[in-house]
Amino acid sequence: MKVLVLEDDWERIKQFTDWRMQGHEVTITKTVGEVISELEQNEFDLLCLDHDLGEHVYVESIGAEETGYLVALWLSQNPERSPDTIVLHSLNRPGRDNMKSALPRAQTFPFVWMHTLEELFNLEKFRGKE
Repeated sequence: MKVLVLEDDWERIKQFTDWRMQGHEVTITKTVGEVISELEQNEFDLLCLDHDLGEHVYVESIGAEETGYLVALWLSQNPERSPDTIVLHSLNRPGRDNMKSALPRAQTFPFVWMHTLEELFNLEKFRGKE
């Protein structure tokens, strides 16, 4: 499976890169520009979006310069570039809710539950995807 991740926390990045050992192709991005560039150039099966980037915690998504919300807005305007599965993993509930408003079909899965998401990778529908 091809996975695209927007995350800037090194501990979280390590957990996402561990998925490579399960045979998944994982691309890590740390900025809004990087993730949008990847979405423009490549197709992914799964996108995992964090809200707060650059070591900032934003109470409001609107007006913030570097948040996953900007990616959610971009995807809402470019649905043809949207992966089949989107997971909003931010622990910032208001930020996650704002992203969900722009991407209603996205799954909300706070990062602390990511071990459960990893179990989903073992489901039959994901086997054999490159």
